[in-house]
Amino acid sequence: MTNRTKTVLTAASLALGAAGVVFVGYLSANPLAFTHAARDLPSYTAPSPASRVVDRPTAIETEDTLALPDVTISSSAARSERSQRQATTLKPCSEWTEIGALYITTAGATGVRQVRRLCSETTAGAIPSK
Repeated sequence: MTNRTKTVLTAASLALGAAGVVFVGYLSANPLAFTHAARDLPSYTAPSPASRVVDRPTAIETEDTLALPDVTISSSAARSERSQRQATTLKPCSEWTEIGALYITTAGATGVRQVRRLCSETTAGAIPSK
């Protein structure tokens, strides 16, 4: 790389760095500088599609639009799935089984960890508690 190229690259880097500093200073003085339009934009109103009243749902189709009939969604207050489920209680159904050490330290393992298997009992008509 020639000496002239190095000088040009250094000058360009310093100029871009200075421009960045000026830009950050401007944004700190005007935090909302780029959050609004510079001029008012012309308002645009879309042409309304032609509508007609019919006895049954139909689609109105023109060259560039497709208007669908109104849709009504209704719901009844049905019981939630959670309240319809049966309550499950867990009870031990096995003997104690040793599965490993209770405590592990640098000196070694001490104690014995024991577990039991739990089986579910379903209670019909009960609502589970939260």
